[in-house]
Amino acid sequence: MRYLIVIICLCIAWSLTGQNFETYYKAAVNNNPQLKATFNQYYSTKERSTQVKLPPPSVALGVFVLPVETRLGAQRFRLGATQMFPAFGALKAKKSLIHEQGLLKLQEAQVIRNQLYFNLRDIWYQASEIKALTNVEWRNLELLKTLEKLALQKVENGQGSLADVYQIKMEQNNRVAKIELLENKLPVLELAFAQLVKEDSLPFPATMDTITLRQLTYPKDSLMVWMRHQNPQMGLLEAQRRVANQKMMVQKTKNRPTYGVGLNYTFLTKRTDANPPQNGQGILMPTFSIQVPIYKDQNQARVKEVVFELKALDYQEEHLMDNLEVQLENMLTSYRAAQINLKHYRAQIAFTQKTLDLLLAEYSVDNKSIDEILQLERSLLNYQQKLIEYSIVQNRALIGLEQLFAQPLFN
Repeated sequence: MRYLIVIICLCIAWSLTGQNFETYYKAAVNNNPQLKATFNQYYSTKERSTQVKLPPPSVALGVFVLPVETRLGAQRFRLGATQMFPAFGALKAKKSLIHEQGLLKLQEAQVIRNQLYFNLRDIWYQASEIKALTNVEWRNLELLKTLEKLALQKVENGQGSLADVYQIKMEQNNRVAKIELLENKLPVLELAFAQLVKEDSLPFPATMDTITLRQLTYPKDSLMVWMRHQNPQMGLLEAQRRVANQKMMVQKTKNRPTYGVGLNYTFLTKRTDANPPQNGQGILMPTFSIQVPIYKDQNQARVKEVVFELKALDYQEEHLMDNLEVQLENMLTSYRAAQINLKHYRAQIAFTQKTLDLLLAEYSVDNKSIDEILQLERSLLNYQQKLIEYSIVQNRALIGLEQLFAQPLFN
């Protein structure tokens, strides 16, 4: 029973309620400067889509310094207007490219949000571990104070030695120093958390008094499949591939001819030496032009540029998937190792506690040395710390797995 009380009291939970953590997450997303920059880049990209239109028409005016005489009169000036048209499908391809570039920015924002969410949780886990270890130190300090009272009683009865009391005092000093060192680590974590949240009205989230171990509930094969389809980095590469494919379509339109239509008007003055039919009537001339891309090497180079970009993305995807598989296996290994260690240290704590109870009972009635009790107490403290450490390792392994999928998966 005493063992169960020790386990329940010495560990803390590291599961925020969904509603509470969602509040911190929303504040961090709204205030994160990197996300703001990415979204402004997205808005900037959207504005580019409205700029994809026909080129502006050109208007030309020419004045004949030396008038050119014709049968109907002298040419004085010429006024013309021309409208060029891009290759068929070029405008649509450019708009689609800008659209995909915008989606790429949104995917980049998703990667940042995912990292931000798990950074918040990771900092909270670190703080939870420190507070749990501090709680363990305080519990063992109380145990040492109880042992000190027992040693003083034996000294008063002439059955003990002051050396035992001094040794206990030394152990107490060690515990107090360790508590101060642990508490000294909290401010930097709270500052890091506050820098991510950037909301003065939201204090650092409090921890609870009971431990909640999360469990792996999916087979490895399923995790591999989901990781390929749901990992934000894989999604980013897929968005880059869509951009490259659309860029290919734009480059292909550059191999097509562009067209132009126009209308020229030439103003004539009437002849005074004769009066032919339509004397002085201006000349109206429609025009049609075509630009044919004849530099094949340049056009082929544009297409090859995108082909190499797509190949590079394929190799990046292969490299990323290899790394993700290694990360997945590392997380699963950490999870399994944590379970083995948790089982081991639970058993060690139970046997150590029983042994310590027996030694304390013996110490209270005879002149048994305090050294063995203190050594056992240090072992108990170490096992309790290890229990917290591997509980954190198990839960953080699942957090790492969830980061690969960008969403909570485990209970």
